[in-house]
Amino acid sequence: MIRAKNQSYMRLHKLVFCFFLSGAVYLCAAPVYNPSDQKIQGIVEPFRSAEISPEISGRIIEIGVPEGGLAEAGDTILKIEYTEDLLIAERARIAAENKADLKAARLKMETAKLEYDATKLVYDSTGAVSEEELWGKKYQYEAALAEFEQLKVQKDRELIEYRIAQSRLKTHFIIAPYRCIIALIRLRQYEHCRAAEPLLSIVDASKCRLITYIPINLSKQLTTGKKVSIQVTGKNGLMSRNGVVEFVSPVVDPASDLITLKIRFDNSDGSVKPGVSGFLLIDK
Repeated sequence: MIRAKNQSYMRLHKLVFCFFLSGAVYLCAAPVYNPSDQKIQGIVEPFRSAEISPEISGRIIEIGVPEGGLAEAGDTILKIEYTEDLLIAERARIAAENKADLKAARLKMETAKLEYDATKLVYDSTGAVSEEELWGKKYQYEAALAEFEQLKVQKDRELIEYRIAQSRLKTHFIIAPYRCIIALIRLRQYEHCRAAEPLLSIVDASKCRLITYIPINLSKQLTTGKKVSIQVTGKNGLMSRNGVVEFVSPVVDPASDLITLKIRFDNSDGSVKPGVSGFLLIDK
């Protein structure tokens, strides 16, 4: 079970500044945009992130990609004990693939059909067989046909049961949905996990977003798709990046009169860590 973090990776709360003056505390909402400023502060979140919960409870038998490791899309991150469901799936496969009884029923049905057709031909042309014998052959054919059709339905049902068993077996393997870094694994190998409880967190930081808040008047020039310049914090200080405005909120926060702005930028070199601060540079 994957719960994508639709909210910001690190929510950028509207800051509250406290001023201590004459022993009293005064509060004012922030950030307050000053037109003389040439940049607005924000925080960096990853392009994609998710908390993954197992669909079943069980013992963790293998961790394929450790914390901090890189997983490609389709890689097995973690395995949960699956012996019993593997045997159930194998039993279902054998039943679904065994078609000997269906072949025998088909042969019986076809033989009964030939005997009925031959008897009917003799009855219609010469009358050498009785009507009772003809009806007996017809009954045998229809009974064989019904048996064959019943077995066909049974085989279809066994095939569905096999697919269900395969699907159940897959729930024992947690697979990377996309190329990602394993940010957190909450349990260790051989520990017991529970269904629907968060087990690990993954992050795709190949691209990132700078989340910031802008005044209404700047929203006219900062439209979706516009290229902008930003600065983000790296291990050696602020780094310059080019970004693209990805989202401009259609609503204004009534507490601050500011609009949420999201700027996407490339981070394929991994030099920017989600959660650090950054700045949107304002053109004058």
